Amino acid sequence: FDSSGPMVEGISPTEALMRLRRLSSLFEQLEHEKETLMAVESLFGLEQTQYPELERTRKDLDKLQRLYGLYERFTGYQKSFLQTLWIDVKLDAVDKELVDIKNALVHVSKAQKKWHAYVEMSETASKQIEVLPLLRLLASPCIRDRHWREVMHITGCTFPLEGLMIEKVLSLNLPAYSNKIHELTRSALGEGELEKHLSRIQHEWNEQVFPFSTSVNSMIDFLDVSATQDLLVNSQESHMLLHNMLSSPLLGPHKSELVAWLAKLREIKTFLSEWLEVQELWRELEVMMHVTKLPHHIKQLQAIARDMQKFVLSAQEMTNILQFCFGEGEGAKTAILRSFRSRLEASRKSMGIYLNEKRASFPKFNLLSDSALTQLLGARFEEGKFVTIPDCFSRILPSIRAIAIEKDTVETSDSLHPSSLFDTSSVNRVKSILTDKWDSRKIPLADVSEERRTLTWAQKQSNMQRQNDHQTHQQPHQLQQQ
Repeated sequence: FDSSGPMVEGISPTEALMRLRRLSSLFEQLEHEKETLMAVESLFGLEQTQYPELERTRKDLDKLQRLYGLYERFTGYQKSFLQTLWIDVKLDAVDKELVDIKNALVHVSKAQKKWHAYVEMSETASKQIEVLPLLRLLASPCIRDRHWREVMHITGCTFPLEGLMIEKVLSLNLPAYSNKIHELTRSALGEGELEKHLSRIQHEWNEQVFPFSTSVNSMIDFLDVSATQDLLVNSQESHMLLHNMLSSPLLGPHKSELVAWLAKLREIKTFLSEWLEVQELWRELEVMMHVTKLPHHIKQLQAIARDMQKFVLSAQEMTNILQFCFGEGEGAKTAILRSFRSRLEASRKSMGIYLNEKRASFPKFNLLSDSALTQLLGARFEEGKFVTIPDCFSRILPSIRAIAIEKDTVETSDSLHPSSLFDTSSVNRVKSILTDKWDSRKIPLADVSEERRTLTWAQKQSNMQRQNDHQTHQQPHQLQQQ
């Protein structure tokens, strides 16, 4: 034990461990033989033989077992740890194991602290504990292959990223480049935040679909205005966020992708805004399709309606906004909407001539905008019942709230259009009105025929109603009865 045991100076800790195992096995044999001899001496009544060297060796072996038992545990863990793939390493478990070993080394005797096994364990554990914070930084999810290539540039070491072992990472002497590693990981974290925001915007707009609403009285299906406006606000917010990200010094390799998405969001916003404008313009002109005196205008609107409905059906079939906008190239769908708007504006311009003619025939129409007058002239009234007239009508005849059309008149037809009320060449068929007091007044057919212009007659009725109201205010008792 003294001449070739584990305590001989100059041998490595691994060699000392092997000698310790061999001598421990030999000691157990000698200890067994000692027990046998002592039993024989006791049987024959002989004096017990003492073995002081064996007892001293026992004490030395116990001390060595505590040290080299820890060393054996340490080397076994290190072998497993160093052969772990970088992507599989569990740094929290590594940290716990190293702290446990450091705590165990505290209880080693002062004499043993000079041995190579203690020195090796202490130095290795200290180095690994020192590099552990840097390993945590490099293990961040935002670290990409490009950042590892930067690590190679910083350390001057080249290694394959595929199959990277923790042993190779520990050999890079990272604490010597601590400041640069911290700066690198700080930039990577900033890039990761930008990448997360960009990924969220990409996912959100890759899943956006057209918010169509059900349309009962129209030839064309419409976008839901409120939901589409929310999409426009959302696209504006996303565009502003990306624009702010564009000025970040941490943009890194995401710049080209970010610029592409800025263009996509700008195009989507233009596309949806254009669609809402075309949709609103169509709503304004669609009512004029009921004016039978504009056959050429009706044919134009019908042709536009067919093309617009095909466009809407293709959007409903694809559903996804992004795919529909860029399926045929950037700006192609927006160009189609602009062509629709151009055709509708041309139709509205030609219709302006018809509206001016109506204003000339009835000056009070000058109080109404083109859209309000279009709504009034394009409304339909069913025969035989009171129908509330458009709100815009109250601006020119505030006392009139509803009118009724009856069939037993001089002129018969399947339907009555409000434009005929203002036509000097036809006999009007307004039979009764409801005033703002909601009392019904029957109108003799002869009165209507004589006037020929119903609005002229309606004005007289309105004036009469105001006179009656004035008289009513002078008769409180009658007013209370009413």
